[in-house]
Formats: sequence, C-alpha cells, structure tokens
Amino acid sequence: MSQTVFITPGPAHNGTNMCNVIIFGEAGAGKSSLIDLITREHMAWVSSNTMGCTTETNAYETEILIPLKLKLLLNEIAGLDEGPEGTVPNMQAQKVLRMLI
Repeated sequence: MSQTVFITPGPAHNGTNMCNVIIFGEAGAGKSSLIDLITREHMAWVSSNTMGCTTETNAYETEILIPLKLKLLLNEIAGLDEGPEGTVPNMQAQKVLRMLI
C-alpha cells in the first residue's frame, strides 16, 4: 500500500502562511497513522483493520521544525477503493480529492 503526500505552498483558508498537505491513499493504508506520526500527537482516529475509519475530510493544523518553523494544514480524506462494504463510495472520495488538489 502506498501513500501520496502533496505539499502546496501558499496561504491557507485563514490567511496565514501555511503549507497545505493532502494525504490520500487506499483504505487501511495508514493515512491516519501518518497524521499522528507527523504531528507527534494522537490527533487522528486510527484503526487496526483494513476497512476505512475516516468517513470525511479532516484537517489538522500543526507546526514542524526543519530547522525553521513550518506551519502545515494536513488534509486527510476518506480512503480510496474501499469496495462495496466501505463507508464512503470511491467516486465521492475521488471528488473530494479533486477539489482539494
């Protein structure tokens, strides 16, 4: 399972200088775990199974030091290709992804 992370520099919705990061991938790929890893906090709800646990787009603001302080807005979308048992239809998740990109 692969993860794709896009980082787009530019102003965020609140007018601050923030990088907008979109995290997407297949259901159960570890997108929520990646959010927790980047933020070094338990911010995103994670699950140990391969069915998706994220049912809507979630945004998490955080700052990292690399060595300058960088403000990030992490946008996590519902998993792609959950299949018929999934909670979010694949076309809906793809539509949200296209809106964010």
